[in-house]
Amino acid sequence: METQSGAGTMETHSGARTMETQSGAGTMETQSGAGTMETQSGAGTMETQSGAGTMETQSGAGTMETQSGAGTMVTHSGARTMETQSGAGTMETQSGAGTMETQSGAGTMETQSGAGTMETQSGAGTMETQSGAGTMETQSGARTMETQSGAGTMETQSGAGTMETQSGAGTMETQSGAEDMETQSGAGTMPCLCAV
Repeated sequence: METQSGAGTMETHSGARTMETQSGAGTMETQSGAGTMETQSGAGTMETQSGAGTMETQSGAGTMETQSGAGTMVTHSGARTMETQSGAGTMETQSGAGTMETQSGAGTMETQSGAGTMETQSGAGTMETQSGAGTMETQSGARTMETQSGAGTMETQSGAGTMETQSGAGTMETQSGAEDMETQSGAGTMPCLCAV
């Protein structure tokens, strides 16, 4: 799960780990398993429960809701709406005039943000996203995700991999398992240890 609100970036990993992040004056707390994620970015609030739980996020006046398993994700950013179904479901997202569609399993995700385009295949597939002039690429398993948003760059490996994200001048690095998560938002740096 990843969320960007303003200059902040939120990332969450399952397992029994817990992530806490401050972006600006906001606070992000996440517990996987049956835990709960809460995030404040600006005046927004995000809450997430994995398993059969529900994720709710407010960014500005928007609201995000997500159910894992066979659930459905609905996201509002501004006046936009995202809907996602895991399993064999389909994700559709509108950001500005763009549209995101995703199918898990052997499916394909395509997203347009502004003039950009995102394409994703889970399993052995590959995700590529353009937001503005940026480019996102993601591979599940031990593969690697790279994202450019503005001048930033995001790289992610699942399993024991490493995620790095630049948003504006900030940099986020995340390692699943027992590794470390570090986030820079603006000129600040926050180390976060993910406890297993």
